[in-house]
Amino acid sequence: WGVLVRADAPLAAQERVGPEDLAQIPLIISGRESVQQELASWFREYWEKLEIAATFNLGLNAANMVRCGVGAALTFVLNLAFEDLRFLPLSPPIETGTVLVWKKDTVLTPVAEAFRQHIKNAEQTFLSQDNRH
Repeated sequence: WGVLVRADAPLAAQERVGPEDLAQIPLIISGRESVQQELASWFREYWEKLEIAATFNLGLNAANMVRCGVGAALTFVLNLAFEDLRFLPLSPPIETGTVLVWKKDTVLTPVAEAFRQHIKNAEQTFLSQDNRH
């Protein structure tokens, strides 16, 4: 987990961000209640002080809102290249498990196989950068 900020934002100069850093800026967070509860636990006493500018269901929508200056988006690393945005890991870190499944012996379509390979490559890149938290 981390925060996606514009590259020209003051926060972009930091290597990691904590709850106290994010309590000062408008945030874009997941619309899912379970994710909000997890974030509330991480923010502790800062949760009630946050300015939630918007919620999102799709990471690309969150990235576009960050680009437009709505706020900084709390999300997990997607290993997508955005030249005008910067991803900063949270400190202390939050980890969320994710599972990608499909039926055994299923031949994936070219698009599904490309997606599976993208996820596999993203995981390997992330782990090789020693960014696992």
